[in-house]
Amino acid sequence: MAQGWVPLRDRTTDSQLTREQHERRLAIEAALIKLPPRLLHIVKRTHGFAGGALETHEQLGAEMQLPPERVAALERLALEALGRALA
Repeated sequence: MAQGWVPLRDRTTDSQLTREQHERRLAIEAALIKLPPRLLHIVKRTHGFAGGALETHEQLGAEMQLPPERVAALERLALEALGRALA
C-alpha cells in the first residue's frame, strides 16, 4: 500500500456501514490504488486520504516543484480516472 495511505476501512468500523456502503468503499479503494503514483499522491493529499490536513494546489506544487495549475490539472485527470473506474 502507498506510503502515507490511510485506508478508508481504518476510518470507520465495518459495523457502522451498510453492505452497500462497504462495497462502495472497497470499490473506491481499489480504484485509488490503480492510479499512477503521482496522481494518487495528489488525490490523497488534496482529499485527506493521507490522514492529515487537506493540502492546496499551491502547497503541493511547492513540494512537487510544479505550478499550482499543473497540480490542479493532474488532480482533474485523477478524478476523471476515478469516475470512469467507479461508473
